[in-house]
Amino acid sequence: MEDAGRGYRIVVPSPMPVRIRELETIKTLMNAGHVVITCGGGGIPVVSEEGKLTGVNAVIDKDNVSSLLASQIDADYLVILTAVEKVAVNFGKENQEWLSELSTKEAREFIAQGAVCQRLHAS
Repeated sequence: MEDAGRGYRIVVPSPMPVRIRELETIKTLMNAGHVVITCGGGGIPVVSEEGKLTGVNAVIDKDNVSSLLASQIDADYLVILTAVEKVAVNFGKENQEWLSELSTKEAREFIAQGAVCQRLHAS
């Protein structure tokens, strides 16, 4: 697939993460007072087959796995830092709307409506 003028690359699925295999280790390190850097993007998802872990031809989305981690460690906040200028709902559609500010209530309403959100990278 052509990659935004940067040449071509292989495109693979990005399935929703369902489990963080190292969760107990992460919790142990956190409880010991360590700052844990984990769940970065680009990792290879694994599945358990006959008691063995096997990599699958896919990629881990860091935002989705970070959300899963935050819920599993009962985090008070999840902050995702990015270099994008704005977020749009209904991206690429006639009713696209750029959002400069967004409350939690509004975000929940957009999700309930099935609005598609997309980030716009600053140029």
